[in-house]
Amino acid sequence: MTTILTKIKHKAILIEYIQGFVSTRRYILPFLINKDKILLNQLKIFNDILEDNTLSSNFMNNLFSFISDRILFRIISEVNVMNDSLYVPEEKEENIFQKIKKRILNIYKNKKIYKETTISINKLKKYIPNEKEFVLFIMDFLENKNQISLIFPEFNLQKGKNYIINFNSYYEKNKILFEKEAQLFNNDAKSEYDKINRKIIINVAFIGNKNSGKSTTVGHLLYNTGNIEPNIFNEAINTTNAFGISSYKYSWLLDRIWDERTYRKTVIPHIKKFETEKYYFNLIDLPGDFKLKKNIIKGLSLAEVAVIIVEADNETNDIIGNGHIKDYLIFAFTMGIRQIIIAVNKMDKTKDSKYSENVFIKIKINMINLCINIGFNINNIQVIAYSGYTGQNLVNKYEDDDFSNTNKMEWYKGKTLIESLDELKPPKRTFDGPLIISIFQKDKITGCGTVLEGKILSGKLDKEIVLCIPKLVNTQIEKKTISWIEMNREVCDEAFAGDIIGLNTKGAIRDIYFTYLVFDEKLMTKFKIAKNLRVKILMINKDTKLKIGSVLTLFCYTLNVPIKIIKIEYLVDETNKILEKEPREIKNGERAFIIINVIIKEKDWKELNQLSYFEKYTKNQNLGSFILCNRDLIAVGNIYDINVET
Repeated sequence: MTTILTKIKHKAILIEYIQGFVSTRRYILPFLINKDKILLNQLKIFNDILEDNTLSSNFMNNLFSFISDRILFRIISEVNVMNDSLYVPEEKEENIFQKIKKRILNIYKNKKIYKETTISINKLKKYIPNEKEFVLFIMDFLENKNQISLIFPEFNLQKGKNYIINFNSYYEKNKILFEKEAQLFNNDAKSEYDKINRKIIINVAFIGNKNSGKSTTVGHLLYNTGNIEPNIFNEAINTTNAFGISSYKYSWLLDRIWDERTYRKTVIPHIKKFETEKYYFNLIDLPGDFKLKKNIIKGLSLAEVAVIIVEADNETNDIIGNGHIKDYLIFAFTMGIRQIIIAVNKMDKTKDSKYSENVFIKIKINMINLCINIGFNINNIQVIAYSGYTGQNLVNKYEDDDFSNTNKMEWYKGKTLIESLDELKPPKRTFDGPLIISIFQKDKITGCGTVLEGKILSGKLDKEIVLCIPKLVNTQIEKKTISWIEMNREVCDEAFAGDIIGLNTKGAIRDIYFTYLVFDEKLMTKFKIAKNLRVKILMINKDTKLKIGSVLTLFCYTLNVPIKIIKIEYLVDETNKILEKEPREIKNGERAFIIINVIIKEKDWKELNQLSYFEKYTKNQNLGSFILCNRDLIAVGNIYDINVET
């Protein structure tokens, strides 16, 4: 090899000599760059990636072609590559040089060449866990500006030629935000769950507009994975056929109460267990009717992940302006959800042609931009195309009745829904913290009494623990011992943070409706009755202006109470810099510090038999965030102080 390199001193001839074969490139490139530590390190990264059997050989050849072309292009552009003096090529060699240079440049202008790389790019991240290094790697080798914009959408690569310098500056400014995002997930979750002999649990809420296919998706997924008993499925088929609505057979596996089947819409949250080899899931099917926002928000309080279902068959594909998609995403973000699966449903019914790639791409771009504007990190967003009714891309790439196993979306190289669920990151849990249970529902069961249903936010629950329920009357604390605990209708001895449970106590629980939180005795010493709150809000309703005296409904986890604005302190910017003192009103897009009064005496609010418990946002982001509504979504906010002087 050394002899060959010595003989081939003219760069143009050298490049032409090794253009043909990938195997030749892999052998000769290390010799060409043996003094360039940066290039050698990048080539080493590729060799590490090469050992991953999950990446196709076609993808690897394409990737290495990009890498080697980039290195060769760099060599062409430099002087004294092989410690030779500057050489002025003859006309023939000059033509070869220009031909090769043009060929390499065309690679980077041809968008089609990136198709498989774009699809597989997420698999490369595990080899370069630092996001900054990963982006620089892609920038340096692939020159794929669209890919970088997807990873860091707020970074504008068109600002100038020195985009690597610009990116370094951008990254350093936003480094804290990236680090905070990483703290939401637990990379060591498996070992923690192994200690309690359990599989990692993730709670996933399905949200979207009415009739977008949420119940059909969950029902069909459960059926295809063997989680629906045959007699229940047969009953759904026979009943829907009898009513002439056979397309509802999968949704009826979840929508089982009279109102839901009569009006053909989900009314209350439905929770179904689901298991893969990697995770244990609670799938939470939520209403799509915005009038039922109280039930939607309560259902979201149970989840750490949201699957936002978007219809591919709407007339305009105007996702942001269609229904309440944006509102539901804001609900999810405010409730602390940071992982999103954008599920583009009804791909079998797209208007221009069935399974249209153009429709999917348009929806994907619109939805990703919407999620980013709300605050979601692009690294925590997945996008899939599927059909909830036919079953394509739920579990397999083909439809249920397609016995030829034909993939009707050959252009789609992404994941199925079940694969996307297994790609989720485990949320952090606090097993050893104080016991806090969020109660979202109560049922009276004959022979059992009152059953409280909720989610354990932190700590561990067993039968020995005494529960404390704060009462409004004389601010008393009602203490109850536990009769039994259940998960998914099965009695258990203990439950941990993250579990969705039902529990029954000894003795009747009076005057408890949809309460907020239930505690163990240790936490009750810190309990305070919330009267006034100092909060920061962001107005997101263009048709409403807030003034002193405005009355709204505050949603905070499962709590929903009436509040009144009693003071507007400041209008501020994103950094809390004061823009105006004591303004008369707050308009759309404005941020403000205000003081609100929690109304505790109101005839129409039975829930006010319970005391309201709040946390500062700095102490607990989930319990310190809230939503303000009337008939529409008005504002979102964070709690800064509790019981301030007015």
